Amino acid sequence: MLERLMRARRHIGFRTRSTGRDAETDRSRVGAIAGLIERTLSEVEAERAGLSRRMENVRANAAMTAGNDIDEYSTREREDNQRLHELEDELANGERRLKKLDADIGHFKFLKAAVATRFPEQTPPVA
Repeated sequence: MLERLMRARRHIGFRTRSTGRDAETDRSRVGAIAGLIERTLSEVEAERAGLSRRMENVRANAAMTAGNDIDEYSTREREDNQRLHELEDELANGERRLKKLDADIGHFKFLKAAVATRFPEQTPPVA
């Protein structure tokens, strides 16, 4: 019975892939994940940089609207006060988003390092 089974297996022609092909498949899989993390990290960092620039513009706009006289607030136009409140709200929203982006950047950097340490032979060194 065992002899018949062994003979049958010889005819099936079972063979594994070469180790080189396996290594390339593994590199490709890990590379796809590492590449996605890297692209996402770059996108988040770009969003953060852009938001920071826009917030600087809003701060400058708010400073101009607020004025610099000691009693400016008492003579300020109603529309300017309303605009200042809107700018303050926008700045608060922007600060919340910056904190979230900072946290996300930290998480993606952690993932990048985790992939590099778990698959050191398949990923480039972490910069």
